[in-house]
Amino acid sequence: MNYTICIPSYDRCEIFRENTYKMLIDDNVNLNKVILFLQREEDVKEYQKIDKNLNIQLLNTKGLTKTLVEIHKRFNEGEKIVILHDDMKRFYTLVYNKKDIELGKVSRKEFGKARTRRTLQWVINEVYTNMKNYSYGGVSLMNNPYFLGNNVSYDLRLIEGCFYCCINKKDIWCSIKSFQNDIEQCIKFYKEEGGICRVNYVGYEYLPIITKGGQSLNKEERKQKVKMDVDKWVKLYPKYGKMVENKREGYTFKLFRKPKF
Repeated sequence: MNYTICIPSYDRCEIFRENTYKMLIDDNVNLNKVILFLQREEDVKEYQKIDKNLNIQLLNTKGLTKTLVEIHKRFNEGEKIVILHDDMKRFYTLVYNKKDIELGKVSRKEFGKARTRRTLQWVINEVYTNMKNYSYGGVSLMNNPYFLGNNVSYDLRLIEGCFYCCINKKDIWCSIKSFQNDIEQCIKFYKEEGGICRVNYVGYEYLPIITKGGQSLNKEERKQKVKMDVDKWVKLYPKYGKMVENKREGYTFKLFRKPKF
């Protein structure tokens, strides 16, 4: 399958080295398929110390959303692009079925610890294979095994921006402006195509939000930006979701799996 893996990064070479780069090497990913997008010229040499074979491109932009727009502009319409953040650590599927707990075949503790590590290539192929005629796909956003499903869904569920597969559609990507770009992406692709693909039996582990690089906002600044997005979506997309309180960010826009038309 022909696709390009794009990694938007900031001044976070140690995070990249310890997480996503390690996964690329462990999974024997062909680095010719990978492009690392940086924001500053002074960072290039630091990343080249990690691996001189890294394909690095500089972007004259700041902020994750604008960076993603620029990435999608560089590819042709209809090309397959995988976005992978530099703090992704691994992907996995469950070993046991949840019914095994009810039947007493496995304890809850054993269920939570037993996972099958999946290679990045396996996950990407699984997503694209299940996308059918849709242009946007991903996996479950739950890194807790108890919340993984056993199906593939095409309704409106959140696909987190730290990993997604897509077929490039510049009219949509160039219109993304929100701080929480992943929610806007899900809405716009669903609105245009009537579905997005989420492989609910695949989970992943990644670093939590940190205070370096692209996530340099403090807690209150982040809450303010999120609230501005949510207020906008409540007005623009009332049939696609609603405002709900969120412990971490104050509020969030909860998507309706079946929009209310």
